[in-house]
Amino acid sequence: MLVFLVFSLIVISVTHSLVLPFSAGSPTSVHSFCIQSCPLSEHAELYRAIVCGSSLPHSSIRSNFVQTGLIHLLVVSGQHYCFLESLVESVTRRWPAFAKWSVGLLVLGTFTLASGASPPAVRAAAAWSARRVSDQFKLSWSRPQTVACSVALTLAFCNDMTDLLSLALSGTAAATLAFPWVVRTPAKRMRRTFTKLLARLREGFLLQARLYLMLIPALCAIAIPHPLSILWNMLAGPLIGQLLFPMSLVGFFVPILVKWVDLAWHYALGFVAALSSITPRSPSPIAMPTFFGIGYALLLIGSTIALERRRRSSLLAFTLLVTGAAAAQSEPRELVVWNVGQGSWATVIEGDRCTHFDMGGEFAPWGKIRASCEGRKNSVLFSHWDWDHVSFTPKAARTLDNMCLAARPGGTATRIREKIISSIAECAVALPIVENTPVQTARAASSNASSRVFTFGGAIFPGDATKTEESRFRKLRAARILILPHHGSRTSTSDSLLTKTKPRMAIASSRKEKYGHPHPTVIARLKERGVSLLRTEEWGSIRIQMKKPERFELRPFVKRRDEKIRGCTVDTPC
Repeated sequence: MLVFLVFSLIVISVTHSLVLPFSAGSPTSVHSFCIQSCPLSEHAELYRAIVCGSSLPHSSIRSNFVQTGLIHLLVVSGQHYCFLESLVESVTRRWPAFAKWSVGLLVLGTFTLASGASPPAVRAAAAWSARRVSDQFKLSWSRPQTVACSVALTLAFCNDMTDLLSLALSGTAAATLAFPWVVRTPAKRMRRTFTKLLARLREGFLLQARLYLMLIPALCAIAIPHPLSILWNMLAGPLIGQLLFPMSLVGFFVPILVKWVDLAWHYALGFVAALSSITPRSPSPIAMPTFFGIGYALLLIGSTIALERRRRSSLLAFTLLVTGAAAAQSEPRELVVWNVGQGSWATVIEGDRCTHFDMGGEFAPWGKIRASCEGRKNSVLFSHWDWDHVSFTPKAARTLDNMCLAARPGGTATRIREKIISSIAECAVALPIVENTPVQTARAASSNASSRVFTFGGAIFPGDATKTEESRFRKLRAARILILPHHGSRTSTSDSLLTKTKPRMAIASSRKEKYGHPHPTVIARLKERGVSLLRTEEWGSIRIQMKKPERFELRPFVKRRDEKIRGCTVDTPC
């Protein structure tokens, strides 16, 4: 955090003293050139608005966009920058880091100057630069921190009250998108395509609803759009931001395509006019101090950072009260043991982070894994090098966001497996996980004997440790849940391990019909001690919510396939 604050102060000082005086005339000249380069078209004012950031003249078209709450899509919107960023990333995916930076800075910087260096454009470009600096130097800045840095930097470019109001709206929207909202996945099992469609619609509606609620205080001085604008942004937002913007941009360079772009605008304007005809008029503006908007944006950003670091304060409560949003609560810790057949992959989900223990097996429920961990920070710890513990690592690295390596596998590996693990960047922040490795990996008798054992979130992840290693553990603590070592093999899960850990529930990630795991002797040993045993072969992926250290319960979607069981607790074992 100290590095983040020092960097922000240095950048702001340099901007005030060096950059701002020399670039005073550049935005105006580039913006004028953009306007003059506009293709000849009956919708020329729309081209200038969506590409060059110029304001629309007062007309029926402007009134329709204002009434439906879509006027923000005809200026430099965040969706425009998202499109350009994704375009640059796809083109420069295999380029060196310096080339990526150069091309990204050139494209986004040119677009920022073409829009007249408006506060929303400068803020978006500053946020992109802050993320690149964080990634390059492994500073691990979170998204709220980059938003705060970009808003602070953009304040140096604000010359009048209009700029402050534009920055307030842009900063509020960015802080809302960075807010650590609680995300719930649908509990019902449906077909994959239908589930994805429902999840996307639900996510889009919640996103627009949150933006609408959070922007109300900042919009009081202008005009608060009707609540129907939530739906209109869901319908027309992707159409204008992801389709008409790139088409209009191409029209600047390829005039022969202008007639097709005009046709698309013709149908889009008709669609917006139809939405405007069924939208009631917005409430009248409320007289508010001009500095209220920027103060509210800074308050929301500070609250977002405070909530991300789990520091509850009266500042956060005041922000939620002003916006009318429900009190945001941090997600309870959840343990998920994925159904991967004969293999091992368990995940602890807490807040904005997913902590994975091993990533291997015969198959994997990628849809559920993405729904649970996409958009979060993903850390992975490996017990040892066996293929059924590391096989899914390459695909997981491509599928999950912000994936880093928190613990390397124990023992030695082949060159191919070493290359797989080495391709993952190491985590910059250490996790509060207790490790218990009984022997030196160089002297281990087998790959199983070199397994690294982890204790985290009220659960023990022992990899494929055998009875010999279990008897040498010194740091083991009492835990509520035990992931059976070596999938429940008879060479593991000794009396010594059960005596030290005293688990109340054991989970076997195995296939008994094919491999005979868990072994009957292990099942009998657990039964004698009153330990509930769950098998992924019977239950599928098992999701356990850890409400308190002394209590846990199964989530609804992990019903056993042949029985209708509502759930298991400590008092009512399975």
